[in-house]
Amino acid sequence: MAVLVGIGGLLTYVSIFFPPVFTAIINFFWILMLIIVAIFLVLGILVIVGLKEEVSSFLDVLLEGSLTIIDAIDLIRKLYERFLLVLKDFIYFITPLLAVLVALAIYLGILVLYKGMGRENDITSLTAVITIAMVVAVGVLNRPVEEKPIVTWLQSVRKRFKEYFSDAFEVIIFIFFLTMDSVNLFFLPKELNIPLTAQVGDFDLMLRAVNVTNQLTATVYLVTLGIILEIARNVIRVVAVAFNHYKDLPRDDGKIHNIKRSIRLSFSDSKDDVLKFITFTTALIMVFLAFPRLKLFAMVIASMTGLILDAVIPGRLKMREGKDLISRLLNKAFKI
Repeated sequence: MAVLVGIGGLLTYVSIFFPPVFTAIINFFWILMLIIVAIFLVLGILVIVGLKEEVSSFLDVLLEGSLTIIDAIDLIRKLYERFLLVLKDFIYFITPLLAVLVALAIYLGILVLYKGMGRENDITSLTAVITIAMVVAVGVLNRPVEEKPIVTWLQSVRKRFKEYFSDAFEVIIFIFFLTMDSVNLFFLPKELNIPLTAQVGDFDLMLRAVNVTNQLTATVYLVTLGIILEIARNVIRVVAVAFNHYKDLPRDDGKIHNIKRSIRLSFSDSKDDVLKFITFTTALIMVFLAFPRLKLFAMVIASMTGLILDAVIPGRLKMREGKDLISRLLNKAFKI
């Protein structure tokens, strides 16, 4: 019934918007019905004149031909199913490429927006907004979630895309902060390859961070604030894990003893993360010192946002194994 209603609706649509096509369809079916009626009458006449056996043989042939059509339809169905399987395998195979392309598109979009607004405006506030948005996006992508068994093809593709997109997004974030103030980006038009302006009070954030002759205190403030915020994040994480250990310890050993033991256990669990934090923060600051102070400003905003995310997203403080790209690279590079 639903098929008939669908066909009727399609024919109605064609008759209203494509009258010539509708007329051609009606003429085709009318001629087909006339041919069927003519064959029917001819067969009836042949039976009347005594050619019953011949008509019976013709009907047998007609039946076999109809069955052949059914076989052909079944073959087409199997080919279609096979095509879907190949298509699904192909989509699954190119999912990493699609994830990278989406990340690159986001990078170009953000960069064009950033450069476009920076042509006539101070980009300090915009830098803070984009930094917060990127850190939040990474935090959401890498938030702790319960692993569910993969049952469908769509679930496997979604999981594969998320994993590769998370890594690609972290890479484009790093690339964005390296190139956001560059005036020699070949893939941008000349009107966007221009110097930017960024100030916080009297401090010029576009001066090179290693510049010791002009506003050196700005660099000192930014480096100090960035490191202090990251230290605070790691201390809070150690305390949060220690609190979980404390709840599991027996009460017979005494409160002070349990507090000290839980802190030791927490620090032991978090030691690798602390080493990663020290290594990554030091390397990042050393790299950013060679660039304008705007990058150090973005690092401070990122640290503040991360501190807020630790309090907002449940489970972030209790994560003991980093699955993000930076953690994996540090594990391989420095064996920590």
